[in-house]
Amino acid sequence: MSHDAKTGQSDASLFVLNTAYTVFLGVFVQYLFKVDVVNGRPVVDVLITGSNAIPICLICAYFLVDWLTANLTVSLRSSLNHLVLILLLVFIGILGAALILAIEPSLAWYALLAGYGAAVAFWDLYVYSGRDHDQEWPAVLVVFLGLVITARVAIAAIMLFVIILNCVGGPDNLDHMLVSFYVLFLMYLAVKVFRYVLYLFLSGSRATHL
Repeated sequence: MSHDAKTGQSDASLFVLNTAYTVFLGVFVQYLFKVDVVNGRPVVDVLITGSNAIPICLICAYFLVDWLTANLTVSLRSSLNHLVLILLLVFIGILGAALILAIEPSLAWYALLAGYGAAVAFWDLYVYSGRDHDQEWPAVLVVFLGLVITARVAIAAIMLFVIILNCVGGPDNLDHMLVSFYVLFLMYLAVKVFRYVLYLFLSGSRATHL
């Protein structure tokens, strides 16, 4: 495939991914802001309460980071096959649903987020273990990258475990697990950012890893 063809494929993939992100963000904003007319004047209510403020902040931060890293990844890749593009769209769909549902978070929302985190983390580990790493990469840093990805999988597994424990204990225990879940999710987000920065450092001008 010629360079121009690869560039065109990358641009098309970016357009599809950015469209998906934009649609979900637009729907989220539409639900978040409620417009009413009072005495002939438009009144805008922001549907942020004490019960959803933290979930909305967390998922918005992750959504924007994921959007940024997806764009950088596709821009730096020489090509993106259709199966990977479809998988990315599935992940974006789940993340977009979590973004919208964060307005009224429930146990199902936390389970969806934990399941998404586990699926993405295990896919990341699968891709890492199945690819031939650049021989120019320092072996120590390659191993360190693997440890970082493994840590991400471990955090995602713990998030799932917390949700399972809460399901066994009943919905009355939801408040008790929130702090643990929020801390784990922040760790998951931090590891995602750190892993991506490390990968870009290793790859230099190329990125062939999701």
